[in-house]
Amino acid sequence: MNTLVTCIVPIYNAGKYLDECIKSIIEQTYFNLEILLINDGSTDNSLSICRKYEQTDTRVKVIDKPNEGIVATRKLGASLARGEYISFIDADDWIDSDMYENLLVKNKGREDIIAFGHIKEEPNHKIHVSNQIGEGVYTGSDVEMVYRNMLCFQHTLSCGIWPTIWAKLVRRELLAKCLNRVDNEIIHREDVAYVYPCILEAESIRIMDLYPYHYRQHEKSLSRTAVEDQHLSKVYQVLQSAFRKKSESYELQNQLNLFMWGWIMFR
Repeated sequence: MNTLVTCIVPIYNAGKYLDECIKSIIEQTYFNLEILLINDGSTDNSLSICRKYEQTDTRVKVIDKPNEGIVATRKLGASLARGEYISFIDADDWIDSDMYENLLVKNKGREDIIAFGHIKEEPNHKIHVSNQIGEGVYTGSDVEMVYRNMLCFQHTLSCGIWPTIWAKLVRRELLAKCLNRVDNEIIHREDVAYVYPCILEAESIRIMDLYPYHYRQHEKSLSRTAVEDQHLSKVYQVLQSAFRKKSESYELQNQLNLFMWGWIMFR
């Protein structure tokens, strides 16, 4: 398989971590990548770091724009992407060198979504985070089991599929369609507003028990403000609108209410 994958890195003042992030992409054992580095109005040295890699690797394209936020930046990336799949990588994270090879070459499917686990890199230890729905390919009637458990696995506060866009490969057309429905002003848990709608519209989903993505947990990623919490209602509205199109037998509204309650109480 030689599928083109577009790797999109939204960047805002990430100079401290950016070299490690970009190197982990360009050093992939899977070569057929389009790498879009989108500088979202950084005021540090992020742009100069990006330009350095653009000059040495023809797969790298740098886009420099005024600061608009993560949703608008991801929308721009999706609109420019040429790959069959899109992979988002946060600028302060990194990936294993064989991530795309393991996700694409070693399985022969052409699923709409490939979901995998990640490693939460905390200052003093690592936590492996996996999807609760078991490894496998879900198509046809099997996808219904995913619907019933995707937000709240077996009626618990644990997600059946984690709503992190960077722990997914998603077909470009599917992702762009769901992403474009989301308000640019959402700045907290914005992934939730388009990951679950993507799942609902996917015809096939592969879940893999791999942990190739390293999510860096630091003070900035732990921060949360009252202003960000005000966007909770916008996320709720996006999901509620998407869920109305599916059968009530999947308990999507109940899952959504429990998911949001858990967000308010414990996140």
